[in-house]
Amino acid sequence: MIASSRLASSILALLVGALLLALPAGPAGADCPPRTEIGVGSEPPDTFLVTLCYQRGGVGAEITETYFLIVPDPATTPAAPVAVLVLLVGGNGRIGLGDGDIGLLGTNFLLTQRFHFAAAGPFVTAVIDAASDFQSGAPGKPCSTGSGLRGCRLDADHMTDIANLMADLRAEFPGLPLWLVGTSRGTISAAGAAALLAPGPDGIVLTSTLTDDPDPNEDVFDAPLADIAVPVQLIAHEDDACPRTPPGDTPALAAALSGAPKVKAEKFFEGGATALSGPCDPLGPHGYFGIEPKVIAKIARFIAANP
Repeated sequence: MIASSRLASSILALLVGALLLALPAGPAGADCPPRTEIGVGSEPPDTFLVTLCYQRGGVGAEITETYFLIVPDPATTPAAPVAVLVLLVGGNGRIGLGDGDIGLLGTNFLLTQRFHFAAAGPFVTAVIDAASDFQSGAPGKPCSTGSGLRGCRLDADHMTDIANLMADLRAEFPGLPLWLVGTSRGTISAAGAAALLAPGPDGIVLTSTLTDDPDPNEDVFDAPLADIAVPVQLIAHEDDACPRTPPGDTPALAAALSGAPKVKAEKFFEGGATALSGPCDPLGPHGYFGIEPKVIAKIARFIAANP
């Protein structure tokens, strides 16, 4: 059930946004690893491992933020990229990219489909990992027990990490719109960034949106959704049985996005392959298992229609 009032959480989120604007990231450390072209596992030569190093607000310990960067190869994808996509996975947000491989959350919808997203636009595509201090828990944070980003999806530090990533990508690919695509708990990060950051993303896509969690800062209704002023696409599967992402909440979510210039609540997807995982796991309706190409094509069309 959606809580009737989230006033306290909304006020907190607004204070977080004000803090973010006042605390720019510090300079990158001299020992930050260089961008590396990788060919680990299924990664083709046009995939890079990128690490950002900074101090949040210019103080404290240095933080590292690692992400995969997929740049469409002109030899195989002649069309120029039309946008930059940042994929925000669900769960605890920890992928394990430090060694250039995907060791955690490997079956997540966005992870398994990262190359299909890159080809669909085509899009420059980034897969973001949780920052270094969130990998094993951040002292003093609600997620300090080693649970990654659980409880910290709207935290000022996590928002700063997304802001730094977006700034890095915009500097490298100027002129391209930048979109955040979140799935499950990753939708909290995407919605929070769109509501709290300035500059924020140019649009967001929320798939299997986390709308029903009793814990603080653990679903999208804890973010000030009315402050989102960019196009939003909502994607759901009618058979998603995860109790935290009920597809029936989509109309209420669309109504809460009152400041967005365009909200597209897509027709609920249906069908797919026989589920191989639990209701909140990716190899089933929650992760669009067996119909991933249809979902990606729908997302690509929406982004192309809202440059």
